[in-house]
Amino acid sequence: MKSTTTSWVKGEDFFNRRNELKNLKSLVLEGNHVMLTGQRGVGKTSILQELGIQLKAEDWMFVYASLKDAKDEADSIKLVCKAFDIRSSLPMRYTQTKRYLVTKPIRIICSIMFDLTARIGINARNWPLWGTKMIREGLMPYAPALLVIDDLQIFLCRIFDQDNGEERVAAYLNWLCGALDSMNEQCQVLIVSNGLGINLLQSSPDNSDRINRLTPFHLEPWNKEISVACFKRLARSHQLPLAEGTPEAVYEALGLGIPHYIQIFFAQLKKYTESNQRKQITPTDVVQVYRAVLLDPKKCTDFDHYETQLKDDFDGINHSLAVDILTETAIQGTFSSKAKQQLETLYSPSVEDVSELMDEALFVLVNDGYLESTEDGYRFPSRLLADWWSVRYRDRHTPLNRRSSVSESGGLVE
Repeated sequence: MKSTTTSWVKGEDFFNRRNELKNLKSLVLEGNHVMLTGQRGVGKTSILQELGIQLKAEDWMFVYASLKDAKDEADSIKLVCKAFDIRSSLPMRYTQTKRYLVTKPIRIICSIMFDLTARIGINARNWPLWGTKMIREGLMPYAPALLVIDDLQIFLCRIFDQDNGEERVAAYLNWLCGALDSMNEQCQVLIVSNGLGINLLQSSPDNSDRINRLTPFHLEPWNKEISVACFKRLARSHQLPLAEGTPEAVYEALGLGIPHYIQIFFAQLKKYTESNQRKQITPTDVVQVYRAVLLDPKKCTDFDHYETQLKDDFDGINHSLAVDILTETAIQGTFSSKAKQQLETLYSPSVEDVSELMDEALFVLVNDGYLESTEDGYRFPSRLLADWWSVRYRDRHTPLNRRSSVSESGGLVE
């Protein structure tokens, strides 16, 4: 088993998702359009790529497109067009005109030419036409086919924050539903979300109705037993002896079995062991690497996306409020109802409807995996994220029970 910190794994490195893969494949074979959700790093892309490998072996057409870098609606269609490259063996071509797609079947000669033609033809006015034609004439004649649209929620949140964002998101989801309706029973669309974008948009009844047309499939983190087994297999593959209790210490430090984070932790421990000429990895090494490397933003940047994502999803006072909630939770262990009341009192002189804003912020933070709701309030499900956030913000945060105004908020410090 390889030690990798890349975005996805395959083959022998695809560990302990066989049951989920089987169930997901069954949904697709039954003709369901699916929405796959799960926390970042939980293995969504890996299970999709593994599904694609299996389907292609069964003469399916498999097209994978990520919208993570899409700037607008036209750009998203261009990225999907680019995914129809020579590897998909898609017998289809674009005309050299700027407006129309034709279906005279010919094999794509070069994915670069395909992409260039798409760039010429697709714009802010005609993207729905191009997108629909691409799906109808690109997939349907060659069923069975599966189109995977990854990182949809990142893209939707990006255009949601632009001019006329709410209307544009509704229009995009409307178009997507129309595209689904245009498909025959052998063509499926699999949409991937890590929770935030889709759940946030479900606050709109119309958008919720559109999203609910997709069959939900949630990918859970590993439990302790599976996480420990994965770490042991990594160690065996790299011939690294483990002292008793080491894999368990790794899981306890992380607090949540996110496959990508287990890989990151192992890679750092391997590096530490080799550089210090250790004969084996011990629980003491786990604590040392956890504190000195994983929690140090200068030495480990793998978790910076949590901070970046927060800035993308909240602006101004909303960002300050979200940072306050997270930092208070990280330091105190729980964001209680009393802490919520204290924070509302502090923000109320300068913020209207602070209670509603607080509820919206907590809704987003829970759905994006930062926090989870408990009987005592809210807490971090991941010890790693709680500790990382505390290290990052504790010096700029005054605990709520010692604060007299919002100006003392760590969230306002850039």
